[in-house]
Amino acid sequence: TIILLCFYFLLVGLIAYYFIHKLFGVFPRLIKEMDRRIVGDARSQIIIRKGDYLKEFIDRVNALVDKLPQ
Repeated sequence: TIILLCFYFLLVGLIAYYFIHKLFGVFPRLIKEMDRRIVGDARSQIIIRKGDYLKEFIDRVNALVDKLPQ
């Protein structure tokens, strides 16, 4: 029973890590890209990994960046 319980917690932990990484893994990249735009390095679109959950948010940030004056 203890072995099954340990296996269960390991499985739940791996699944939770996968979904949390998909949800919050985009924020460090978003912050880095926004910092680049603040200093004027680039004006290209922010591209996220396939399968990240915040695609709609990133699309809105890209639209906002496009409207900023150069």
